[in-house]
Amino acid sequence: MTRSCKFCGATKPLVKAHIVPEGFFRRQRSGGPALKMLTNAPGVHPKKSPVGEYDDGILCQECENVFGPWDDYAQKLITEENLKEAELRKAGHVVGYRLDNYDYKLLKLFFLSVAWRASVSERPFYRRVHLGSHERRILVMLKADDPGSVSDYGVSLAHFTDQYGGVILDPHPERWDGVNYLRFYFGGLVAYVKVDQRGAHWLHKSLLMEPGKPLNIVGRTMANSKEFGIIKKIVRGNG
Repeated sequence: MTRSCKFCGATKPLVKAHIVPEGFFRRQRSGGPALKMLTNAPGVHPKKSPVGEYDDGILCQECENVFGPWDDYAQKLITEENLKEAELRKAGHVVGYRLDNYDYKLLKLFFLSVAWRASVSERPFYRRVHLGSHERRILVMLKADDPGSVSDYGVSLAHFTDQYGGVILDPHPERWDGVNYLRFYFGGLVAYVKVDQRGAHWLHKSLLMEPGKPLNIVGRTMANSKEFGIIKKIVRGNG
């Protein structure tokens, strides 16, 4: 398909580009049934997706290659094996994870690139992601290979410590005491990307990715989460 690439602006053949890398879907499947992509949008049914969503209207091959190092790094860093070794326990329960060594630049650019790709995508699964005026600024940062400071589109992470049921919910905007965030799901991992000039919400401040410091990921349980209620409603409504 020959169209204008949304990254470089040139008119050339575009390729099938993943918004969330296929590796997150393939690893979470682990030989079991295909993951389901769920949304509570009216009239949209759960969809089995062994390799995730791709969009052939975003990137040319040259620009798709730009995203490769960021995607590869995130998929290799955030694995169940690595998280298992990084567990933080209290009274016998996993309460979080700490990765002492990671590349802030590569990982931050990965999450910013996912937010940008989701925002420019026309796929229904990403219909609620709209960066607005931030879309252009993040594009400039990606082109400059610049992850910004800790406060520039700060990213904080959580991970479900129990079985989350092999589903991935659609990303969506949310507010924490008036501060705007986008929430993305990568199997058991949840990423919160601040899209606001104001400072991070106090619950996120201690978890923000920061150069030269460990990567801290808070532990959550699916059974006690708002997501679990949403998943049950979606499944029951489409049963």
